[in-house]
Amino acid sequence: MIPSEWKSAKVTPIYKSGDKSDANNYRPISVIPLISKVMERAIQSQLVAFLTKNNSLSVHQSGFRKKHFTKTATVHFVDHILEQMDRKRITRSIFIDLKKAFDLVDHLCLLHKLEHYGSRGKSLKWFEHYLTTRTQKVKYKQDVSSRLAIGYGVPQGSILVIYINDLPQSLLKSSIGMYADDTGTIRLSTSLTPAQKSSSRFYKTI
Repeated sequence: MIPSEWKSAKVTPIYKSGDKSDANNYRPISVIPLISKVMERAIQSQLVAFLTKNNSLSVHQSGFRKKHFTKTATVHFVDHILEQMDRKRITRSIFIDLKKAFDLVDHLCLLHKLEHYGSRGKSLKWFEHYLTTRTQKVKYKQDVSSRLAIGYGVPQGSILVIYINDLPQSLLKSSIGMYADDTGTIRLSTSLTPAQKSSSRFYKTI
């Protein structure tokens, strides 16, 4: 299996602004061994290839896909709005950017999703071992903490796409465009007044 040293990160908090005694005003910079980065890149390529081959990725997702860029998602979004404008429809949008998306991924939930999308046997066991036995220690100035187990969070990369891949299926009355965890939703109305009246209900039904 994977050596524990490969799964141990050293976190250095970098001060941003505000009250220095508030932990939220620091950006955690996580450093993992170089060989871990190489391994993660290889696994990422294989995972994306597997999902692409089996048509598992949502058609609304433009992140971590070949020939898809931020421009791809933007052009699709704008074209959809312009098309509806030609039909005399009013467009309302909500843009979602998940805060600390990679840091808050639940490992058990992610493993269930990997299994759902076709990861089985040794492949699933590999992800389970890599995700559920990670540790980190924090270095601040000259002080270094002891190692602690990490119950949440994943390395930045395509694995987050699996975590939110089924998001479009949860939207009842809206269209959607995604680039990794950045999401834009669109809902249409035929006139301004109904759009205004239903604005509060919109947040409950996207």
